[in-house]
Amino acid sequence: MWNLIGHPGIAAAVVDFTPALSSLFVGLVSVVLLSVGMIVVTAVRYRLSRQAEHTARPVPALGDQQEAA
Repeated sequence: MWNLIGHPGIAAAVVDFTPALSSLFVGLVSVVLLSVGMIVVTAVRYRLSRQAEHTARPVPALGDQQEAA
């Protein structure tokens, strides 16, 4: 595309995209931050559920272990 700009007879137009790109950049950053936030929340919820599952396991009675031995 850049090769066509220098050729004679081809009209070249300069368009200032700065305001449009600025809003697109803000939107892109917002979507990325939202995704990161959702991943962090999901990871924390998973970690907390694993800890709750680990502590919820019943501890076998000492008498049961002696009988099993």
